[in-house]
Amino acid sequence: MKNLKYNLTMKTCKICKISKSLDNFPLTGKKYVSGKCKPCATQYKRQWKAKVKSKCLDCGTECGRYSTRCRSCASKIVNRKMRTEVRINTCLCCREEFNDSTISKKQKFCSKQCRDNTWYSENKDELAERYYDVRKQWGIDNREHRITYHKKRAKTHAHLYRAKTAKRRAAKLNATPKWLTKEQLQEIKDIYRTCPKGYHVDHIVPLQGKNVSGLHVPWNLCHLEAFKNLKKSNKLVKPHIEI
Repeated sequence: MKNLKYNLTMKTCKICKISKSLDNFPLTGKKYVSGKCKPCATQYKRQWKAKVKSKCLDCGTECGRYSTRCRSCASKIVNRKMRTEVRINTCLCCREEFNDSTISKKQKFCSKQCRDNTWYSENKDELAERYYDVRKQWGIDNREHRITYHKKRAKTHAHLYRAKTAKRRAAKLNATPKWLTKEQLQEIKDIYRTCPKGYHVDHIVPLQGKNVSGLHVPWNLCHLEAFKNLKKSNKLVKPHIEI
């Protein structure tokens, strides 16, 4: 070590007066060996901190020697000052101005609803896929329960099922133009007859869409997997819009 003239392996502590190996002595900032061993040094620091402590002006707890307030009280004062300063920001969702009273002054949305709406619009597709996967797996695991439930509901709510089928039948009749030839009507029957197992006959442009209604004609029919047809429902998907 630099402060020793000779290469010694033992040293005597100044406080406990016990000779110990150099591993039991801490190093100072300049990498000199301290005169106090590690246990005595920790005890000396504790005694020194107990002597120099002062009390906080607000809460009365003990704090550092040169400070008039503890850390919690000082941070409260700083936060209070920062909150009194108001900054006008523009909401990223509704584009309206609002008063930002946060400490960082980096608030992006005027309310929790705007924040949630923005997050939902950014993750809409991922949430839809996740929800569909969960529903599909639940349907596979609870197939018998679904069958018994729909049978029971068909008996208790028979009028609703009759109204639904009648509405579908009327929509199909209204969507079937009178100018179809016999060959085209036969082609429609062949499409239904040749539909493979696990597939549905899908209307590319739905008969009862929200913004558009298609026709019950051969060129508007196709074979589509059952789960994809159920997922599509009465929506007009993008590939069909381009057509």
